[in-house]
Amino acid sequence: MGSANACADMGTATTTQMSTHCVRWTVNNGTAAYTNLPVLHATVNNNQGTVSVPDKVTCSLGGSSVPIIVTSDVVPFADVKVSLALSIGTDDKKTSASVGITPNAGEVVTLKIGSTSGVLGFKCAATVTGNELKYVLAGTDKAVFGLSSATIAVTAAKAGTKPTAPAMKLTMVTASSEAAKTVVEGECPGLGASWISLTPVAFGDAVLASAADVRSAHLKFTAGQEGAYKNPQWCSAAVAAAGAKTTCSFATASGHKYSAALYCESIEGWFFASAKALNVTALSNGGKPVGLTLTYKKAISDITNNDVVLKVCGKLAEALAVPYSRVTDAYGGYFGVTSPSLPAAAPAKPAAPAPAANATNATKTRMLNATNATATKPAAQTEWTLNLFVQPDPFAKKADNAATVKAATGTAALAAVDGVTKATYGASTAKAAEVTEAAVKWVKKPTATGGAKMLTIAGSTDVAGYVYCAVSKTPSRLRMLNATNASNATAAATPAAAPVAKEAVNLQSASTAAKYTIQRFETKTGTLAFSMKFSNLADGKTYSWMCEATSLSPASPAFRTPMEKGSTATAAAVEPANGDSALWSSLFAAILMIAAVFFY
Repeated sequence: MGSANACADMGTATTTQMSTHCVRWTVNNGTAAYTNLPVLHATVNNNQGTVSVPDKVTCSLGGSSVPIIVTSDVVPFADVKVSLALSIGTDDKKTSASVGITPNAGEVVTLKIGSTSGVLGFKCAATVTGNELKYVLAGTDKAVFGLSSATIAVTAAKAGTKPTAPAMKLTMVTASSEAAKTVVEGECPGLGASWISLTPVAFGDAVLASAADVRSAHLKFTAGQEGAYKNPQWCSAAVAAAGAKTTCSFATASGHKYSAALYCESIEGWFFASAKALNVTALSNGGKPVGLTLTYKKAISDITNNDVVLKVCGKLAEALAVPYSRVTDAYGGYFGVTSPSLPAAAPAKPAAPAPAANATNATKTRMLNATNATATKPAAQTEWTLNLFVQPDPFAKKADNAATVKAATGTAALAAVDGVTKATYGASTAKAAEVTEAAVKWVKKPTATGGAKMLTIAGSTDVAGYVYCAVSKTPSRLRMLNATNASNATAAATPAAAPVAKEAVNLQSASTAAKYTIQRFETKTGTLAFSMKFSNLADGKTYSWMCEATSLSPASPAFRTPMEKGSTATAAAVEPANGDSALWSSLFAAILMIAAVFFY
């Protein structure tokens, strides 16, 4: 159910004794279901690591060099630093072999844990007679590292002609991809630097407009971090030959949607970017959520007993040996994390139907006494259900949904559930099945209507699904015109600004819940319309809101609608009558009456 294998790196300082050492491990995952690993014998030797650097490179006369990529075959325990320096001869005249070649000022690549590669470069003058630079190796661990080349040969080339409309080819390489890894390949129009970005669709698909913005975004990215598939990722390469392709491998999850963009900067200093982002969908491993229904004979609620439900989720995850986040309640919460869309209170039970109105007088027809007895009380509830979901492994090459269904209702799983609920709520019965998700679309897009201290958001979907809507917790600073409120307009009044990186918007996330009040409504076949009321707002204030619909999975749904957004004002406060004005009006009226009587 979970990952059977894992890997990790170890390191030690250069001062560590060369010998065999004992390494002891502990398992810390919140459960005692696993024993500690046996002692590992690790041998420390004096083998040298290699810092790989190119031995030749091209630059443009009056421009820059092709980027010099620096990597190493092992990660330094502390650090190794690499830089470029002029190549000065050892003869009496100290002849320079670097005339016309200038390393970028202050540029040093530091290889260490979390930073396993870097880029160096240099400038070439309009006239170059030199042909070489030297590499300089420094840093705490330099004694146990060597360079693959001590020098780099420089070829200065005449600047080319700037292309007017380069193709900027970019494509997903399906044959090399799998659910957890998506390979994207691009081709730049000339020698120089290339970058490819892969961004989850929740962040938007804006393409950056300058090489400075690209470099800044690339520098903020750290490869290999946990959860990388949920955030923007970057890859860079040197284009050292015409027509050379840049191939990048990105961390992804089964069926997740991304946008990719290619950026190029030539050695002449020309910047190119994709005209628009490429839509990329990670390959699916066939995984589907498994719905688990637990039925009890005593009252229990997903909402009012959510703390108990999340404990059930946690114990079930441990029994299935999967991460806690893969076993959720009906609202997407899991052990230790309450769903942002969990209602504040359970929905009220429907009221008993009122007795039929006595229509005898209206129709002049006498009704039998038995007619009044047709109003029946609803049957007393005798069963209560909890709906849990086991999400598929998004990184497996191929998911086994049938195995998940079997495991979720197996002896170990049911024992884990009973360990939490049996003492208070009695024994449960369990039923599990794959969840078939359907693509969901808006029939009537969400619109908001302002009321007294409230907004009502309503619309409809074409199939059953979850509708999430969110209203900002604080009103906008600028008051909107009435015309804007009436039209429920979402378009900006000013021209569109240049593309900028956007924060991810996910109405199932805690980060969104910090700024917005979130509600969820489940549309069902036959009742596909929805309406949500957001109360306790300020009078006469404008609030931003947004809505999306998803397929019927509370976590990582397979289908989402585009996010609908708007801003709507609540009704203005009713101004009370002014007491002082009313008093003066009464006094003035009395004076007039007295005057009228006197003169009469």
